[in-house]
Amino acid sequence: MTGNFRMRRWAGLFALVGVVFGLGQVFAQGIPSGAFVRDSAGNIWLVSGGQRAAVPIYQTTDDQIAAIPDSSQWVVPAADGSGALVLGVRPSWAGGAPAAVAIPGDALPTVTIQVDDRSIVSGQKISITLIGADDKGLQWIEWEGTYFDDGEDNDNRSTGDAELDGRHRFDCDDQKQCANVWTSTPTKKGEFKLRARARDNAEQRSQWVNIDLRVR
Repeated sequence: MTGNFRMRRWAGLFALVGVVFGLGQVFAQGIPSGAFVRDSAGNIWLVSGGQRAAVPIYQTTDDQIAAIPDSSQWVVPAADGSGALVLGVRPSWAGGAPAAVAIPGDALPTVTIQVDDRSIVSGQKISITLIGADDKGLQWIEWEGTYFDDGEDNDNRSTGDAELDGRHRFDCDDQKQCANVWTSTPTKKGEFKLRARARDNAEQRSQWVNIDLRVR
């Protein structure tokens, strides 16, 4: 699989699987119903009602996935007990975002993000700088804008501003040090985050790092 596995976007597939397999709040081997798990061989399974079902993976690319709008929702069992999978809020058992895991002997890449002004007026240009590093070489660095409300965990919700939304990616051509500067002109008012990550030649991704941006 060459693309980033983003299961939250496959609502149609999940709804179909949910109809076939009833989804109560059953835990199997400590894993809750509605959870997708990956084994050491790379197989993806849906845990449902104490059983597991194989999940087909559509072969695609990062760019194709990034072109699909992010709903900022999670796949969860329907509250009515019908057994369907629906889009909703992050389940309590999901915790935070999964941690990036390094290949033994190969450290994860790192990235930093900088902006020349974190509090701007609508229509003001800003420079967004990413600096990535990896001991064996980087494939790319990228950033995106996200929106959040006080007291809510919406760190992957689109901002509604075309200047900030979507993946802004730079090809690093296997360089161990990689940097790029983007010029952006946000127009939508609000409190946002700009977050960045990097991917190395072993297809390991760094953790997201972020900074705040206020548009007045």
